Amino acid sequence: MTTTRSYHVGLVKAGNRLIVEVAATVDQLSCETWRYMGERQTTAARLHAIRPQILAAVNNDFGTKFTRVTVRLISDRDFTAGHRSVIA
Repeated sequence: MTTTRSYHVGLVKAGNRLIVEVAATVDQLSCETWRYMGERQTTAARLHAIRPQILAAVNNDFGTKFTRVTVRLISDRDFTAGHRSVIA
């Protein structure tokens, strides 16, 4: 069973790729965050499943032309180890 958690969501530009970072605290988000989208109740599986909708919404709302999207979950363990997990 997947548990819904509260995550802070930030968007990072990486060429033609949009990186959606999700972290337990706002301080764990990348310093390269382009847009902070606030705190959301969600699951990693849900974010992975709705990647196409996220990409379309960001391109529509911000007038961008990203062609790819990656969801990056930053856990407490990853943050202390200095690396991040990519789930999509």
